[in-house]
Amino acid sequence: MVLRQPALSRSVLGPRIILSSGLLELDKRMNNPVPPYVVTTPYGTPGDWAAGYHTGDDYSTHGLFGVPVYATQRGRVVSVSGLWGSAYGNCVVTVGPLGLIQVGYAHLSAVSVRAGDRVTRGQLVGHSGDTGRATGPHLHYEERRWPWRYSNNRRPRFNDQRS
Repeated sequence: MVLRQPALSRSVLGPRIILSSGLLELDKRMNNPVPPYVVTTPYGTPGDWAAGYHTGDDYSTHGLFGVPVYATQRGRVVSVSGLWGSAYGNCVVTVGPLGLIQVGYAHLSAVSVRAGDRVTRGQLVGHSGDTGRATGPHLHYEERRWPWRYSNNRRPRFNDQRS
C-alpha cells in the first residue's frame, strides 16, 4: 500500500518519495528510517558495548549530518532526550499503539517532534548526527520490549526490509 499526498512535483529517494509539499509518500513494504542508507552495524554484532553486543541497527550516513530520520511505526513520543541515557545523545523514543514496544532513534543532530506527540509511520522525527557516544554521524535504531530497560532490547523488526 502506498500513501499518496497531492503534489505538483516530486523527487524519488529510495523507497520513499519526497513531495514538493514536504510530505512523504511512503511505500508500506519498506520501513527504512533513513532512506536510502542501509544497516552497517546490525543488531547482535559483538563489541565494546555494555551488553557485549550491539543492541540495535546502525545506519551510517557516510559522514553526512542532518539526514532526515522517519518513524518506522505509529505511536506516541515518550521522550526526546535522556530517557535511555546520555550514550544515546539526542534520542527520540516512541511507544507503539499497544504500549509494549519502545523504538529509539539515537544520536540525532536535531529533533522534529516533542514528548506527547503522536507520530505516524513515515513521519519525520529528526535528523542524523553524532550526539552521545558516537564515532561519526549515523542513526542508531533500537527496539525494546516492556519494561524497556537496556537488557530488554530485541532484534529490530519494525525497520525490517526483508518482509
